Amino acid sequence: MVNIGKILLVMSIAYVITSWSIQNVFIANGPQLKHDVFSWFKPKNEYKQIFKGVYAITTNQYSGIEVRESEVEWIPYTYMVNEKEIKLRVPKGMSPPSQKEMDLVYGQ
Repeated sequence: MVNIGKILLVMSIAYVITSWSIQNVFIANGPQLKHDVFSWFKPKNEYKQIFKGVYAITTNQYSGIEVRESEVEWIPYTYMVNEKEIKLRVPKGMSPPSQKEMDLVYGQ
């Protein structure tokens, strides 16, 4: 009788964890995780803006960079490498790579 009680307790806990995970972790009850799942483990509101759209943090336990693509002003560039078109977005104010550099990186 004691074993049945333990089994029911374990099954009840598993049900609660599963229900919570389906609502808070997975997208549309599927196998994909929500994009912000791991943000629960990062420190909140301690990121400092480096430049527009790029934030950084350093603590005793954690250091990281966060890029918010929607805030960055991008300039698109198009290169031809091995007769293939390669599109590259570079943040405004940064110099884009030269054609020679693109050939070295993508020309294999």
